[in-house]
Amino acid sequence: MAKTEEHKKEEDIEEAHAEAGDEPITAINVTPLVDVCLVLVIIMMVTAPMIMQAGIKVSATSAGSAVGLDTYAESLNINISKDLTVRVQNKLVASKDALNFISGQVNKLRTLKKSHGETNPKITASISADRDVPCWLVVKMLDLCKQSGADNLSMIRKKTQTKVIKEY
Repeated sequence: MAKTEEHKKEEDIEEAHAEAGDEPITAINVTPLVDVCLVLVIIMMVTAPMIMQAGIKVSATSAGSAVGLDTYAESLNINISKDLTVRVQNKLVASKDALNFISGQVNKLRTLKKSHGETNPKITASISADRDVPCWLVVKMLDLCKQSGADNLSMIRKKTQTKVIKEY
C-alpha cells in the first residue's frame, strides 16, 4: 500500500504542475549574451585609440621619388646590412655603442645646421636595410634615433630592378 500512496502523491504533484502551467524552459535567453557583447565592444572602442598611439611614425620614401631639402651630409644616414652590421654615416658601429654614437652624430648635425644659419634645425634620420634584416633591428634603430633627438624618421627603399626578357 505504501507504493500506491507514493504513486498517488507523484500524480498529484504532476497534476498541480500541469494546472499551474509550469513547463520546462526550452528557449534560450539572449539578453545576457547581448549585454556581454556590448560591454566587450565598448571596451574595445575605449582601448583602441590608446593602442594606436604607441607606434612610431615613419615616412616611407621611394628612392626615385624622394625630393628632400637636406643633403646627404646634413641628414643622419643609417644602413643595416644582411649580416646585421650597422653603419651610421658610413662608419661601422657596435650595437651596444649605437645610442651614444647616434646621439653624437645628431648633435654634430644640429651644430652644422646652426652654423649654416638655421635657427631651429630639424634632424632627419634615414634608415635603409636589406630585405633579410629582422624587423626588430630596424625598429630598434628607429627608436635609438628618436631617443637621440632626431626630429624626423624615414625609411629608404631601394628601387626594384625589373628584368626585361628578350624573346628570340
